[in-house]
Amino acid sequence: GFYFGEFTPDIFVKLNDWILLEAEFGIGADGSVSAGSFAQADFFINDWLTVSGGRFVAPIGTFNMRLNNPWINKLPGDAPGSGPLLWQQVLPPMSMLGVEAAGAFYLGNSPIKMEYNGYVSNGMNLSPATAGAPTIDELANLENMSNTFNISPNSKAVGGRLGLWWPEYGLAGGISGMHNTDYVTGFCDALNLWAVDLNYHHGNWDARLEYGRTDQQAGSFGFDNIRRQGFHGQVAYRANHLPNGFLQKLEFVYRYGYVDFRGIDPTTLALSTYATPVDVPVRRQQNEIGVNYWFAPRCVIKFAFQINDEPGFHLHDNQFLTEFAWGW
Repeated sequence: GFYFGEFTPDIFVKLNDWILLEAEFGIGADGSVSAGSFAQADFFINDWLTVSGGRFVAPIGTFNMRLNNPWINKLPGDAPGSGPLLWQQVLPPMSMLGVEAAGAFYLGNSPIKMEYNGYVSNGMNLSPATAGAPTIDELANLENMSNTFNISPNSKAVGGRLGLWWPEYGLAGGISGMHNTDYVTGFCDALNLWAVDLNYHHGNWDARLEYGRTDQQAGSFGFDNIRRQGFHGQVAYRANHLPNGFLQKLEFVYRYGYVDFRGIDPTTLALSTYATPVDVPVRRQQNEIGVNYWFAPRCVIKFAFQINDEPGFHLHDNQFLTEFAWGW
C-alpha cells in the first residue's frame, strides 16, 4: 500500500549573531498537526559552547542526532517498521524537553576534534492504562514512554555524548549515556542506557556501526528487569568518479541489524498492541539491501528490501520499501 509519513516544515530565525530560534512541526496524513523533533532557542556563548533550551533531539549515538532525516538516511525510514532495529527496540529515537550544552574544539594542535553534549530534561515516563500496574506490553514498548512533554514527579533524565572526530579522514566515534529516574510515578524503577558509535564518510564510501544497551528496572511490577541490547552496521557506496551521469547518481546500501532481550517472554506479548510486527520486542536479525538514485544533493528516491528473521518466533514481516525524500 501507500503510506504518507508527514510534511515537516523546519523554521529557523536568526535574531542576532548569538541567538538562533529553530522549530519543526509535522502535518500528518489525517491533517493533524503535531510537535516535530525540535523547538528550541540556541545561545552561542563562544566558538566551542552552545546552550540550548526547549525541545531538542536526544544526543544518543549518531543516527538519532544526525542521520534520522529522510534526505540523509540512506534507507527508507519514515514508513512504520522501517527504521534500524536498534532504534526501534533498544534505543529510543526521541527528543528531550530541557536544557542542553554542546560544542566541539580541537585537541591542542592536533587534527582531532572533541565534541560533547550534556543535558538535563524531563524524564521518559509511562502512564499505564491501570495506574501503577503496567502490563508487560506497556513496559516492553519504548513508544509508550518516549514523550518528555509530560512532567512526572521525580522523573528526570541526565545524559550526554562524548566523541572524537578526525575531519581530514572522515572518521568519527563516540559514547553516549543516559540515566532516567522513576519512569512510572510512585515507583522507584529507573532506566539506564548507553551506546557506542563509529562512523566513516570519505570519498565514495559511507559506513556506520552502532551498539546500544538499555537496562530497565521492572521489579516493582512483578516482572524481571528488562535488558535490551543490539547493534547495526551499514555500508553505502556511490560511484561519484564515473563519467556517466546516471551511474554517478546511483548509490548501493546494505545494513545488518540484531537485537536481543532478557526479561521479556515473547509468547506472552499481545502483538496487536504494536504498530507493526517489526516493532515487537523479540530476538531478531535484519538484513536490508537498498538502491538509491540522487536527483540532487537533497532529493532522492530509495528502494529497499528488508528481510527479518526471528528464530523460533516467525512473524512473516519481510518488507519491500520505497521512499521519495526532498528537502529544501
